Amino acid sequence: MKYQIRTAISFIILLMLFMGTSSAQTSLNGFLNIPFGIKMETAKKLLLQKSGTKCIHEGDGNNFYFTGFSLGSYQADTCILLESMLTKKFESCRLVFRLKAELLEEIHELFVAQYGQPAKMSREDIDIVYKWEFPVKGSEQKNSITLQTGSASDCFILWYSGMGTLSPGWLQQVSHKTKSNSESF
Repeated sequence: MKYQIRTAISFIILLMLFMGTSSAQTSLNGFLNIPFGIKMETAKKLLLQKSGTKCIHEGDGNNFYFTGFSLGSYQADTCILLESMLTKKFESCRLVFRLKAELLEEIHELFVAQYGQPAKMSREDIDIVYKWEFPVKGSEQKNSITLQTGSASDCFILWYSGMGTLSPGWLQQVSHKTKSNSESF
């Protein structure tokens, strides 16, 4: 009974949190109140507004590491805001949790209820990857949410990615430049 109540409360909290940044099952525009594609300093300030969250480290490429972050009733061990190397703007967020099979399954069930079945899924022994994809108007890239764990790890990662916020055609432009450069050699 206690588990069912916790699951119901967690689902309601997560549903409320996600409704602020995405339309159910059709789009993903950011991580909570942090839109993909904004300046990293702004993303950092927005995340620090969440109670108990502390920035503990600025990593390579202007990435920020946080502790004290919770997603609904789920306490993350680490929250990392990652910058796009191309645009120098907020591109993705990784939440790292200690590996607990019940917690992984609970989060998976909440996301299936919110976004439907994952677009991609793979399982081998205890390696698991679930990926939900969201099309972005004007971009071939898709934004995504990935829930993954690995047998060599004592944690699992919940990863929000805003690749679709990059300017449309950036990958083709890079490919074309690379091809042109290689043809000239």
